[in-house]
Amino acid sequence: KCYATGNVTTTTDLAVLQGGLIGFLMNYMTDAVSLSNCYSIGDVETSILSGTENSKYHSAYLGGLVGELMHEFSVENCYSISKVSVTKDGEVYAGGLIGMATAGAGSDNVYGNDGVKIINTYPMGDVSGTSIISESNVGGFIGKRKYTMEIENNYIYDNQVVSVSSGTVSNKNNDGISCSKSSIWEYIYNNWDNAIWNLSKTENTTLK
Repeated sequence: KCYATGNVTTTTDLAVLQGGLIGFLMNYMTDAVSLSNCYSIGDVETSILSGTENSKYHSAYLGGLVGELMHEFSVENCYSISKVSVTKDGEVYAGGLIGMATAGAGSDNVYGNDGVKIINTYPMGDVSGTSIISESNVGGFIGKRKYTMEIENNYIYDNQVVSVSSGTVSNKNNDGISCSKSSIWEYIYNNWDNAIWNLSKTENTTLK
């Protein structure tokens, strides 16, 4: 279990992997890495130095909780109220929970996907992502996900703002269930373990 409360801000013309809790997590083992009982509340923002040779070819991966997850992983019982914002020249992957999630290691999925799952997560921060000259992948839950993974019981705030200044929103919900913020806190209060959490029906829900 872990949490982060500070804002994360970057200015660069290089690649960015940035999250409210973790920037980049990759696992080559056959057993999934577990990220459970975690939360983030600080904003995640990147200002890209546009117009340079570097800025055209480097992507940005930003998530309220994690910027990018690759291969075997499990995310469970986590929430984020972090606002996510990025503008750059190259490709953009921005999500309320995860910027980019990739299961396995390609279409043959040589690492398997039995342990790849995202369950009981709650992104509630606004997401804004824009690529000036390339592709924008922006979602309220996950900016973009690749290959088969288990997605279950994930809720997003129904008034969450998900936007791009150019291009289109890839998918606002990305398999997340839209409902009111009060309903999300109510669900957490009634279902999460009070031996681990200081449960409240508000944003005061914290780890013990």
